[in-house]
Amino acid sequence: MPLWIGGGCAKVKPWTRFTFYSGFTTLVYWDPFRIAEASIWLDMYAGVGVKYDFCLKSGNLTIAEVGLGGQLKYVSDPRSVISGTMYGKVRVLGVGFDVDFSAKVEL
Repeated sequence: MPLWIGGGCAKVKPWTRFTFYSGFTTLVYWDPFRIAEASIWLDMYAGVGVKYDFCLKSGNLTIAEVGLGGQLKYVSDPRSVISGTMYGKVRVLGVGFDVDFSAKVEL
């Protein structure tokens, strides 16, 4: 765990964070054998910043962050559908952009 730098009325503590989540689900029928539903997802984040504590104010400053994630899903019952979503974000000192996409295809 990082220690505070400085002391008294002015101190800072740098931080970094990385997260990664993923998984999948599936629903299978055995008689007759078929995949009724399947999905997979992924979520990643990386960031770096500084917590600060000054005499009159304290808070957190995110210097840079990047996030990316999405989900893909297939459903065959009652009709076949493939759908998906994806997101992304990039920020540097609070300035950046976010994107969100979604799509659906009926077969």
